[in-house]
Amino acid sequence: MYSFDRVIIPSFDILKNIVHSDENVITMLSYWILSSKHVKRLMANLELLRNQGVPQNRITTYLIQQPRAYAQDADRFKEIVDKVTEMGFDPSKITFLKAIHGLSSMSEASWRKKMDIYKRWGWSEVQIQTAFRKDPNCMTVSEKKIMAVMNFLVNEMGHESLSVAENPRVFTCSLKERIIPRRSIIRILLSRLIEESISLGVLSRIIQNQNVDVISNSRVTFSSFSSVTTTSDKSKLTSPDSDSQFIVSYLINSCGLSQTYDFTESHITKLINNYPSILSKKPDKTLKPRFDFFTSKGLYGMELANFISKEPLILTQSFNKGIIPSFDILKSILQTDQNVIKMIKRNYWILGTNLVKRLMVNLELLRKEGVPATNVSKYLIQNPRTFAADADIFKEIVEKVKDMGFNHLQTRFLKAIVVFTKISEVNWSNKMDVYKRWGWSENQIQAAFRRPPGCMTASEKKIMAVMNFPVNEMGH
Repeated sequence: MYSFDRVIIPSFDILKNIVHSDENVITMLSYWILSSKHVKRLMANLELLRNQGVPQNRITTYLIQQPRAYAQDADRFKEIVDKVTEMGFDPSKITFLKAIHGLSSMSEASWRKKMDIYKRWGWSEVQIQTAFRKDPNCMTVSEKKIMAVMNFLVNEMGHESLSVAENPRVFTCSLKERIIPRRSIIRILLSRLIEESISLGVLSRIIQNQNVDVISNSRVTFSSFSSVTTTSDKSKLTSPDSDSQFIVSYLINSCGLSQTYDFTESHITKLINNYPSILSKKPDKTLKPRFDFFTSKGLYGMELANFISKEPLILTQSFNKGIIPSFDILKSILQTDQNVIKMIKRNYWILGTNLVKRLMVNLELLRKEGVPATNVSKYLIQNPRTFAADADIFKEIVEKVKDMGFNHLQTRFLKAIVVFTKISEVNWSNKMDVYKRWGWSENQIQAAFRRPPGCMTASEKKIMAVMNFPVNEMGH
């Protein structure tokens, strides 16, 4: 029995000083026997971790969950820390402590046996260590589970063995309760919607998706996404009448494509073909905030569904650091949300922070040239790509348009800029040659260009056809 005054009280106080609360110490004690010997070892090992640069908050989290790993013999603990460091783990990341726990929980013999199993599946030692660095849990699971998961993914699902090495977190999921039941979802998606195979990276995230509940009879149903799907909607969508309804149900509930946003099966099909990684997105953190933001700005219903399914890569842009501030900047230029929506429907990538910075530089140049803001706004909405061009190139084009005699107060000034950003020097020269073949001088071509700049945007074939009709057929 431990001394109350000399062991239990001081040891408890030391641990509380590390993990910050009585509750956390009690949680630790459910995994661990309190003793002064263990506490002394613990203090020495924690000091070693601090010297390695491991953040205190990470130490606290893992200490509460795995106290035995940090109260082992100091020499043995140092060997493990050195080994983890040599394997390339970053002390500032959580995987550093996961690796320490993993190596602490198994013998050298067990480590070698698991290495041998992976090698039997064609993995090199370097690939095994790389997988271990990505997710140390791939070496803490049993040899039996390693064989079962590899057999399922490689022999039954047809994935390359080495692709599993790149996505080792699949080993953290239950084969019977999580991985195998997801097979029906994946097979339907592959056979009915997706033109190309799903990468194992996306697959592993589908497997870990918490929104899918598997009932004992293996029929898959789905928890509602937020509170937006009504009972009647959910009943209709999870009806087993067809694979299509099953797929729509999965994507509506698991990926957040609620009927509130008016996504049809056609939209979903197009969206997955264009952006399969949407299957791995967390609805509350990635999809819903973006959908709600665009809805609040006036892009909603069928228009939102059409836009997202056509341009799904907008979902990859940073929300707080990209989409929101960029939208606000564009609104300050275009005055209304509606105008910004019109603009991004033409070119969604304009919301990228680098392009907005370019845009601001180029618009400032036009302002200094005296171009009316109303003209700029009109052309910016219609041709955002033009005004987000490289600043040096844009300045050269502005100078060229000025040299050709365009009046900066007229809309033709901006029309000419748009034309020059769309055609190359070679293309311009070729069209000049076509007009010269019909007897036009360079001055006449430039004069024509100043009247409607669009005369240089037509193809060479169209220029020839249009010139042939009035000259050769009409006799002009």
